[in-house]
Amino acid sequence: MFVRFARHPVVLIAAVLGVAVPALGLVPSPPDVSGVPQASAAPAAKPVPKGKKPKKVPRFVFTFEGRGFGHGVGMSQYGAYGAARAGQRVQDIIAHYYRGTTLTVLPVTPVRVLLGTGAVSVTLSADGPWGVVAENTPLQVIRPLPPGVNLKVTRAGDGVVVSDPDGAELLKAQGPLRFAPTDAASTTVFRGVRYRGALRIIPEVATFTVVNHIDLEQYLPGVVPREMPSRWGDDAPAALQAQAIAARSYAMATKRSGGVFDMYADQRSQVYGGADAEDPRTTAAVVATAGTVVTLSGQIVTTFFFSTSGGRTENVENVFRGSPRSYLVSVDDEAFDATSPHHIWRDPKTFTDAELSHLLGIKRPVLKIKVLERGVSPRVKLIRFTSRSGAVKEMRGTEVRSLLGLRDTWFTPRRRVRTPATLRLVAARR
Repeated sequence: MFVRFARHPVVLIAAVLGVAVPALGLVPSPPDVSGVPQASAAPAAKPVPKGKKPKKVPRFVFTFEGRGFGHGVGMSQYGAYGAARAGQRVQDIIAHYYRGTTLTVLPVTPVRVLLGTGAVSVTLSADGPWGVVAENTPLQVIRPLPPGVNLKVTRAGDGVVVSDPDGAELLKAQGPLRFAPTDAASTTVFRGVRYRGALRIIPEVATFTVVNHIDLEQYLPGVVPREMPSRWGDDAPAALQAQAIAARSYAMATKRSGGVFDMYADQRSQVYGGADAEDPRTTAAVVATAGTVVTLSGQIVTTFFFSTSGGRTENVENVFRGSPRSYLVSVDDEAFDATSPHHIWRDPKTFTDAELSHLLGIKRPVLKIKVLERGVSPRVKLIRFTSRSGAVKEMRGTEVRSLLGLRDTWFTPRRRVRTPATLRLVAARR
């Protein structure tokens, strides 16, 4: 920061006489209640005594103390677990986190889950009787395939070829192929994972896309145990049932329209592990809530869920860009969420001023931090970083969380002088 000083007669006289004049300086304002010095207009500068150097601004480390784990919107999974252990029913849990909603039962619904793209060849097998259908043939005839054998799907000009391990051609066709077990107990194996339903192999320009076509109620047993610990069913089955309802509703509310698939098999939709992820306790939760979704005014709602609230969830508009939603508002969760190991962070992250500037894309080391706006919970919405050069950068709390690897946006930055002791703290908390 450059400060323009008014021309002073003494300076002019000294310049004429060739007399040295001590440099003028700014006096820092006292720290605010958080211990971070605030920018303010400096009082009249005093000359630095001859032979003394201006006082240096110390270097700092910053600790981000906080609560919670996740985006903070919708159902806290640890909160649901605590509520279920306290005897609350699944209906009570859903009503608490998704305000003003009702439960509705859907008919059986098919979904399409993207498993892979860009493969130049695809290897498949099955653990029981199975077959393949060439979709572009006039007669959709199932061609039986040998179980327990790895078959390879490759391109042959404009066509698609299915070969056995010896390279013998079993089928050649145009367009997509659909592989599926021919009995309910069997599964198809792709990339070492077993899947129920059918696997559709779609030829692209030079590669393949693999999509799992499956009923929603067969899909969910591969999702719920990847999103919530199955062991919670031992003492809190209502928590798993709430997760099953939330996962079912989220899948239906966020399905893609058009294209060759409806949802991803990872965090872009929900984590899906196929038949290999299934657990009897989570499968029982899916069966107990079969077809049940969360609705408002006859529409399935987007049932966001996350790990740990830290004691209160957040309004959706304060985390995700968009309009408020009446069913995704901040609710008190202190009574049940405290069972989480991340309810209050036991190991908050600490960074040096230089590390912080590097991670946030600021050219000079960070000098001070000020939270400008918080949500209801109160998660950080907007925060300001000021560097030692005076440069200012304002960022959304969600962006800071991502860049610094924080668990949540419910955090408070604390500044301390950089010393050997605080540097050891930085090393210990990486």
